[in-house]
Amino acid sequence: MNVAIKPPFQKLIKDKLIALLIHVGASLPVYIVLLLLVRFVWYPDFYYDILVIQPILVTLFLVDVVLGPLLTFVIYKKNKPKLIFDIGVIVLFQLSAFVYGLSIVYKERPLYMVYTIDRFVVVTANSINTDDLIYPELKKKLPAVVASDLPESEEERQSLLWSVMEGGSDIEYITRLYRPMEKVKNTLLKNGMPLSELPEKIINEIETKWPDDINNNLKAYPMIPTKSADQLLIWNIDEQRMVGLIKKDPWIIIEKNMKESKN
Repeated sequence: MNVAIKPPFQKLIKDKLIALLIHVGASLPVYIVLLLLVRFVWYPDFYYDILVIQPILVTLFLVDVVLGPLLTFVIYKKNKPKLIFDIGVIVLFQLSAFVYGLSIVYKERPLYMVYTIDRFVVVTANSINTDDLIYPELKKKLPAVVASDLPESEEERQSLLWSVMEGGSDIEYITRLYRPMEKVKNTLLKNGMPLSELPEKIINEIETKWPDDINNNLKAYPMIPTKSADQLLIWNIDEQRMVGLIKKDPWIIIEKNMKESKN
């Protein structure tokens, strides 16, 4: 009568650890590629922080790089019946979570930061239709900073106003109204806050962070990221480019300036 000899406990743990490391070695590179894609292509620069994408990335890391290999460690036993099936179920679970998380990250990636009237609004891919863009160059090198200009005719403006009041899309989400920033330079100059209207502490922060820009014509505007607190955006009028962001509530500054102007 043949009696199956159980492997020593140490040998079993060693085999489990090897299986875990192999699983980590297969999962971690895929996650790193995703992280690089998100950080430097889909959510470059400040978008990575203001759109609060980190919780999804952490969840994907825990599922694909931690939980999956741990489950493999638990179920692995050399020559175990249906071992391949069990590992296949774990991999399928990982892939499902990965694809789902990837689809969310991709759909919510920023496409434009839109200047409209007196503020900048971050617009994500799942909230607009780029087929209506009039300027083909605005589809290149995304995410991009663009302006959403009101229609030229009074009739179209009134129609758009009524549409917004009835619950339609605000102008920052209507891509046929998008224009290159150069076309709204005068509006930017007129509606922006000069540095002299900002608190001294913020002026000092701007001078420290961007000393090369301080002698240019700089204006400040509210920036609405939709997923985190509103910030103060500094724009270089002379060179038509964004200088940077200040993590201060712009509406408090605007309200304070309005009160002071009345007194």
